[in-house]
Amino acid sequence: MTKSGNVLQKINNNYDELSERYNFTILPRSTRWNSVNRLGFSSTYLIRQGRVIEAIEVAELYTEYQPKSWQAYESLAKAFEANEDNLQALKNVKIAVRLVDNEVNKSLLLAYINQGDRVNMQLRSVKSLTLICLMLFLMVLTACNNDSKLDFDAFVEKKLTDFLIEENAQVASIAIVNDKLNYQKQFGEFPDGTKPHHDTVYEIASITKTYTGLLLAKAVVDKKVQLDEDIRVYLQDGDYQNLQHLGKPITLRHLATHRSGLPQDFAYTSADIKSGKAFELFSNYSEAKFFEDLAQYQLTSMPGETFQYSNVGANLTGYILENVYNQPLSTLVAQLITEQSGEEHTRFRLEPSEISKITRGVDRNGKIAPLLSPHSFAEGGLTSTAASIADYMQYLLSTQAEEVLLSRTLLTETSSEHGHAFFWNTYEYHSANPMFYHSGGSIGTSTWLALYPKQKLGIFIATNVSANNTQGKLNDIANAIVEKYEQVGQSK
Repeated sequence: MTKSGNVLQKINNNYDELSERYNFTILPRSTRWNSVNRLGFSSTYLIRQGRVIEAIEVAELYTEYQPKSWQAYESLAKAFEANEDNLQALKNVKIAVRLVDNEVNKSLLLAYINQGDRVNMQLRSVKSLTLICLMLFLMVLTACNNDSKLDFDAFVEKKLTDFLIEENAQVASIAIVNDKLNYQKQFGEFPDGTKPHHDTVYEIASITKTYTGLLLAKAVVDKKVQLDEDIRVYLQDGDYQNLQHLGKPITLRHLATHRSGLPQDFAYTSADIKSGKAFELFSNYSEAKFFEDLAQYQLTSMPGETFQYSNVGANLTGYILENVYNQPLSTLVAQLITEQSGEEHTRFRLEPSEISKITRGVDRNGKIAPLLSPHSFAEGGLTSTAASIADYMQYLLSTQAEEVLLSRTLLTETSSEHGHAFFWNTYEYHSANPMFYHSGGSIGTSTWLALYPKQKLGIFIATNVSANNTQGKLNDIANAIVEKYEQVGQSK
């Protein structure tokens, strides 16, 4: 379990004792996020009660669980100030200034600190001269960065608004993260005049495969599976003698790198797409029919030799994961990934009340597109938001969890530039700045996600249109934005 997961478990397992001691009952017991945000409210309450040591303890729990939250460090600064520990207060204010999510909040925070409205630093004392100098330095640094920040904002806005016009799309969302930054912007508006926000739900389509790959890596770490084992060992209700070619069986490595020899889809063919029958066939396709087709399919190439993008292979990986863990894939995603990353909105949405929240898009002909995610699985069934994918990226870039590091291991290499990890595409893996990426496309949504682990940088773009090469265009936009990001020094 991650450090943040341990803190949440500590809060949940000792809820009654903590509630009595720290007065958590000022907020109702509800979601996991409220149970954490409750820490900030409780710290403030304890300060007002004069219980400053306990306020520091609670605020420290807050920063431990939400190390990327400027509000958490602001709470800790206020607690230290109440204890007349000005140096520790300023230390945490400095962290808050670095983490604050927009320039308005940063300016207000600095102004309030300078005026003594939010944190009374007792600046008249001689020992506070160093603090004054440091705060002035921070204010000057912020002012110097404003022009670059505005330049970057303008660049991102132009790229995305131009894209919306050119593609006749309605909305787009972007998230950029590193170890200090969580930058999110929304563009366009829906036909009813409403605008997208950080919690607008999109189908992320094949980006789901990166979650499947991470679960596969976790299964390897947990010794539930072996990458180079014959997959038939993990299948139930059949011997599947057909899942080999000339005596060479398919392995999980082959599935995770699209080299199994299995086709792109079982439910429909390219001819069905052209005739307009694909969605009807896909939406009525069942798990039972999947395994019936799997038992009948004959490989025509040697597993491991030829790249052939396969949704069948990704779904088969999902079913194997369900078998070895004896849990539904949705439960595995929740327990093994999103509870660790803090993603509130990444999940399979199958109930009508949940499906209604998913953004509808337009297809290449401009028609309102049906949703694929309710009928999809490990290959593309997840839905999420820019805010939750930002949490996902920050988790992947910051954690030292063994399965996350393993999931970025190069499994195959097609050229000096291109290769594959656990369902990730890789670019220049052996360079100083390798990229891991995946795109996603449903009938009416396109997405792009790229990670640069050595820079601790991630970018995600989503839009509610799927036309000719939309995913490729998002790739180009992302590359240009990352280049601009580096130019203006946003990673510093």
